[in-house]
Amino acid sequence: MVLAALAGALLAWIAVTDPASNYLPRHRDADWVVFPTAVDARAHWYASLDATFRREFVLPDKPAAARLRLRALRRAEVKVNGVSIQLPQNRNWKNVSEDQCTCS
Repeated sequence: MVLAALAGALLAWIAVTDPASNYLPRHRDADWVVFPTAVDARAHWYASLDATFRREFVLPDKPAAARLRLRALRRAEVKVNGVSIQLPQNRNWKNVSEDQCTCS
């Protein structure tokens, strides 16, 4: 019983941390981001599927800069007000990429 629990914990840790595993757990700061397809619990090799996520909000004043944080399966393109934002590359795509973007 203990061995099975340890094996399960090891598999969960690998799924969450290993960049070779195509699993990205939920993050409390990104609940609004949902891939536009039904959940499929079967295992799949990853495929390159394009999706557009849009978030609009109004600020009372224009900030000089804003912090942008992103996690995405191996590749992503980010635009703010139609301007592409270059994020630094992570060695592990499961880690957050973060950068300051100026608001022009």
